[in-house]
Amino acid sequence: MSEPFNPASCDCDDDGFGGDPLAGAADPLAGLGAPLRDQAKAQQLERRLLAVQKEITAAELTGTAGDGLVQVTGNGVGEVSAVVISPDIDRDDLTGLQELIVAALADLARARQTLVERTMNPIAAGIERVESGLSGAEEVPRTSDGLIDMS
Repeated sequence: MSEPFNPASCDCDDDGFGGDPLAGAADPLAGLGAPLRDQAKAQQLERRLLAVQKEITAAELTGTAGDGLVQVTGNGVGEVSAVVISPDIDRDDLTGLQELIVAALADLARARQTLVERTMNPIAAGIERVESGLSGAEEVPRTSDGLIDMS
């Protein structure tokens, strides 16, 4: 039975196939540092994006009109879950009621847009940095666990 291969005992000539392949060379993994960091950042951004999407979907937002005479409740993805009309509303003014409902829906849409911008803009900036190959980690506020600080 033959002995196991021992690279230290190899008596190879200098033809490119023998000897220590790392002798006199820089660390061959050193060049992988930045791509691996970028991949880790991309994975981190992906996790944060999924968390933010869940947050937006679960958010309960309210749009109001007519000093609270009409309130519309919905989530961050455009679903309306409730419409509340105050008993103080003029029941004979159907046109006014319709206008208040439309205004409350517009207010809800503004609240939704504000939520999406506030939560997604930092993530979009992080994605742009990863895609462009810039580190930029110092420029984005981070939480203690390394995620983008959304507060």
